[in-house]
Amino acid sequence: MTWAFGSRQWVAHLTSTTAPTGYNAALWQREEASAMNLIAASVPDHVFNRIKTKTSALEVWNAVKAIYQTRSKMITVDLGKKLQGTKLGDDEDACIHLTILLDLREQLASLCYVTVGTSARLEQNSH
Repeated sequence: MTWAFGSRQWVAHLTSTTAPTGYNAALWQREEASAMNLIAASVPDHVFNRIKTKTSALEVWNAVKAIYQTRSKMITVDLGKKLQGTKLGDDEDACIHLTILLDLREQLASLCYVTVGTSARLEQNSH
């Protein structure tokens, strides 16, 4: 989403509710409406229903981030439990088992969950 805003030079709408000094106020309002529509068009209905009452692109963006960060934490906990609970059975193929472990690890890594030795932690995502 930040790429789409960057390509349109709307990044300021994700950090402020007011136009920068010297910026055309009417243009800011048009961009603000377009920015909110772009975010709304990019999320599923259940997320849209939670953000539709927000009044600025910044408020909408912050709400979407909060929704997905909470969801990511829940998924991370679930995947972590699956990884810790996955055991190789006596009659199971070790290659398939390792493939499953690597898949779980990649899913966790995509959520910025870092495993170091036997310890693991959730890293802050700056995207």
